[in-house]
Amino acid sequence: MDLRDQKMVEIAAGYFELGMLEEAVAELDGLGRRKRLGVLTVWSAELRIANRWAEMLGITQILVKLYPEEPETWISLADATRHAKSVHEALMILRNAENVFPEDSHLKFQLGCYYCQTGDLGKARDSVRTAMKIHEVWAKIATHDEDLKLLWHEFRSRLNPPG
Repeated sequence: MDLRDQKMVEIAAGYFELGMLEEAVAELDGLGRRKRLGVLTVWSAELRIANRWAEMLGITQILVKLYPEEPETWISLADATRHAKSVHEALMILRNAENVFPEDSHLKFQLGCYYCQTGDLGKARDSVRTAMKIHEVWAKIATHDEDLKLLWHEFRSRLNPPG
């Protein structure tokens, strides 16, 4: 990032810290599209780590509005919604996003997590298995993700078959 971009980010970060999200995002307008997405994603992650769910919800709504073509923005919005509002509302966000991104393994995995949290173990199992087929990394993650605790025995036995 050049000096001008750094200054823009510093000013925007000041707005961000004051909870002035719209002003912060407006300040970032001068950045390139990818750089702005990167800054907003980092801010969203910071809010997640701090369990500042209502604020994360605000920034993820902006992310989805600015970058609707990015599946990760929808996943972040669902995560914030889950914690700030309800898992059922978050599940609806992911189900709608699934229509646009049917092959996104992370989205499928998150759907599985949310289905499990709502007690729909069949859909949870199917979604996680689909994620595993798309990208094998989810097989290992599924054996430790707290949201999938009710299905750990199945995923663990699949990963380490008896024998």
